[in-house]
Amino acid sequence: MALRASQQPTPGARARDDITLYDGACPVCRGAVRVLRAAHARNVSYLPYQEAPRSLGLDPAPLERELHLVCRDGTVLRGFTAVRAVCWKTPLLWPLAVLLSLPGASWLGPRVYRLVAARRRRLLGRPSSAQARGAFLTRTKTILPPLAGGS
Repeated sequence: MALRASQQPTPGARARDDITLYDGACPVCRGAVRVLRAAHARNVSYLPYQEAPRSLGLDPAPLERELHLVCRDGTVLRGFTAVRAVCWKTPLLWPLAVLLSLPGASWLGPRVYRLVAARRRRLLGRPSSAQARGAFLTRTKTILPPLAGGS
């Protein structure tokens, strides 16, 4: 599926890229995309579904529930199947792709994916800004030892 230049999902994306649509408001999803970008998936670009062009014609409700991979040929893969396909496109993740392709993985994988996806926002929590600020101060607070032989 080719997009016009004005609709490219990520900087440097090419029209021949598959497009991975993820929940940009989800810390777990953003973290997973950071890992995938660092692993250099081949011909895959990433875009929060909230920024996806309407021309893709995808319903936002399923996009909120699970990762989608829109392939160049127009095929749309969802959830576990999309994750496995992205792993196959990422040489550093080929060992994981093999595990996700073993017998039984097609039965177990989607169930585990749905379980994690349904609870993903609770996995890391969503602290209020005051809680986050307090946690940051607690983590970064340094207690300095008294100076030896001070004046």
